[in-house]
This record gives sequence, C-alpha cells and structure tokens, in this order.
Amino acid sequence: MRYRNAAAKDRGERKEPFERSARQHAHLFARRLLRDLVFADSDGLFLMLARNPPAQLLNLWNLVAQDVRQPIALSAEAFSAARFSYGDWGGRLIIFPTPLGITEPWFAIIVRKLSDQFKWISRYFLVERRGRQALER
Repeated sequence: MRYRNAAAKDRGERKEPFERSARQHAHLFARRLLRDLVFADSDGLFLMLARNPPAQLLNLWNLVAQDVRQPIALSAEAFSAARFSYGDWGGRLIIFPTPLGITEPWFAIIVRKLSDQFKWISRYFLVERRGRQALER
C-alpha cells in the first residue's frame, strides 16, 4: 500500500524517504496509513486486529519503515490494542509507543457501527502528545 504524495506519483516521480525519522515515522503510521485503512478497508483492519493486535500493528509499523530514511525499531510489546463497545458502536483503542516529541501519536480510537442501510460507518480519532509549553498554560 502506498500512501505517498499523489501529485508526485502522477508525475511519475518516486518521493525520497523522509529526513526526520522519528517524527515522520510516527506521523506516516498514525496520520496516513492507519487512517487510510480505516476508511478504505475497515473490515480488513478489524479482522487483522482481531488476531494478535500488537504483532499486526508492528507489521504495519515496519511497512512504513520502508519509506523512512532512519526508521525507529520497535518490538511488538510497544503497541497494545483493546476492544470496546458503546451502544451500537464497536471499536479498538490502539496505544502507541510513548511519544518522544510533540505531535507524535499517543493513542488512536477506531470505531464503527452498522447503519440503517447496512453499511459500516467508521470513525478515526487520534490523540497526540502536546508540547510542554502548551501543557504549562
């Protein structure tokens, strides 16, 4: 799955790997790949997370590592995921490795429910670590 700059792809260019590894690795994983999976293939994502979620999240993390110049090496224990339900909504809480800098993902919530027309309605929420100055205010 490619989630790269679509304009560069249309021009036939291959975008170079990102320079800043830690923040870009986490950014691509949480803000692009996971989000895209939620809206493009939520069935596949939920089925994948039903089988050993930490290992599956690590596989996705390593997929993103191919596009980052200096990827962050993690183990499966760095991720955790919990299933939950609330009314008609069911979902997963995904806990990322401890954020090192600002605007790195802390955890994500993926929820979905079956609509009256028997179509899945999916939502993706991402919580990021705030900067130290913002927390001191």
